[in-house]
Amino acid sequence: MLKKISNYLAYSSVLIFIGVIVIAAIFGDYTLIHKDEYNRLNEDIQSLRFEVSCRDLITAGMRNRNKKLELRTMMKKQTGRYMVIDRHNSKFWVRENDKILYEGDCGVGMGQRQIRGADYNFETPPGWFSIEDKLEDPWWYRPNWFWYEKGMHVPRNFIRYPKGISFDKAVAYYNSLSKKDKLKVRAIPGYLGKYVIKITEGIYIHYSKHTTGQISHGCIRISNEDAKAIWHLLQIGDPVYIF
Repeated sequence: MLKKISNYLAYSSVLIFIGVIVIAAIFGDYTLIHKDEYNRLNEDIQSLRFEVSCRDLITAGMRNRNKKLELRTMMKKQTGRYMVIDRHNSKFWVRENDKILYEGDCGVGMGQRQIRGADYNFETPPGWFSIEDKLEDPWWYRPNWFWYEKGMHVPRNFIRYPKGISFDKAVAYYNSLSKKDKLKVRAIPGYLGKYVIKITEGIYIHYSKHTTGQISHGCIRISNEDAKAIWHLLQIGDPVYIF
C-alpha cells in the first residue's frame, strides 16, 4: 500500500514538474514578446485597422456615389409627377417631367443612435420609393424610444381617450392634460399635422416645427404649408427619390 502511494506521489511530482516547465515556457515567451515587441505589434495592428477603416470609407463612398448616379439616371428618364428629397442639403422638390412645381426645406433622419445601450437606426433611407398612402388627420403612436430618450420608463398604465371621441375632441382632450399626464399617453392626435404622406413602413412626410438638418427619427419633416401643398400635388403611386 505504501509502495503504491509512493509511486503515485512520484508520478504526480513528475507531471507537476512537466506542467511547470510548459507553463514557464509559454509565459516566458509571452513575457518576452510583451516586453520586446508589444509596441511594434500594437503599431502594426493600429495601422491595419486604419487601413481597413479607410478602405471601408472608400467603399461606402463609392456605393453612395453609384447610388446617386443610378438615381439621377432614373430621374432623367422619369416622366409625370414625382418628388425628390436631398438629405444632404435638406431640400425637396416636386417635379413634373423637367419642371419644378414646388420646392422647400426638409428635415431628415439623424442616423445611428444609441439609447440606453441599444442601437437605433434613425436614418432616412436613400433610394427609389413610391407613395404608399395619403393620410388626413392621422394619429401618432409613440414608440418606446420616445420615453427612453427622455431617460424614462415606458408607462405601465396609459391614459386613454373616452370611447367614441371624435378627432377634434381628442386633440382638445390631450391638450387639456397636464405636462406630466401627457407623458402617459401613447396615441397623439394631430401631432404629425393634418396632411401626411406615407413613403414606406415607418417613413412619413409630415409637419414639424423643425424642418432643416438631421433632426428626425427617419421621417421627412416639413412645414404645414408645404405638407398641404405636396399632399394635393402628389398621388398614391407617384415616385419619390431620396438621395
